[in-house]
Amino acid sequence: EFVDIAAGEIVQVRQDVEAGSTLADAMRRHPKAFNALFVNMVAAGEAGGILDTILQRLSVYIEKAVKLSSQVKSALIYPVAVICIAAIVVAVILLKVIPTFASLFAGLGAQLPLPTRIVIAMSDGVVAWGWLVVLSIFAFGWIIARYYSTPGGRHAIDALLLKTPV
Repeated sequence: EFVDIAAGEIVQVRQDVEAGSTLADAMRRHPKAFNALFVNMVAAGEAGGILDTILQRLSVYIEKAVKLSSQVKSALIYPVAVICIAAIVVAVILLKVIPTFASLFAGLGAQLPLPTRIVIAMSDGVVAWGWLVVLSIFAFGWIIARYYSTPGGRHAIDALLLKTPV
C-alpha cells in the first residue's frame, strides 16, 4: 500500500507549496505517492486549522500499518516453509523411494492393492513428466505475478483472496 516517495516528488510538493498551493493540492498532484486518504486528511486538517494533529495521526496510522504488514509477513514464513519442505519430501519419495519399491513389487509378481498401484502410477508420472510440472508451476507463478502487477489484476486477486463468506 505504501509507495516509496522519490526525492523529486517531495521537492515538487515543496515547490508547489512555496508557489502558493495548499499542501493537499500539492500532494494530490502525485497520486502514486500520496493516496486519497492522506490527501483528504491533510485537506481536512488545513481547513480546520489542525494540520499538526492530522499529520501526527497519519504518522501513527502509517507506523501501525507498517508494523501490521511486517507481522503478517513474518507469520506467513512458517506455513510457507512447512509447505515447501513437505513438497520436497513428497518429491523425493515419489522420485526415489517409490520406484525402488515398485521394482521390488514387480519382482514378486503379485497383484498389488489399488492404493499401491495408484501411488506407483503417480510416481511413474512424476518421473516421466516432473520437469513439465515444475515448468508449469513456475510459468503459472510468473503469469500470476505479472497479472498482479497491473491495477486491475491486483484488484481482482485481492477481491478473490479477501472475499468473506456471507
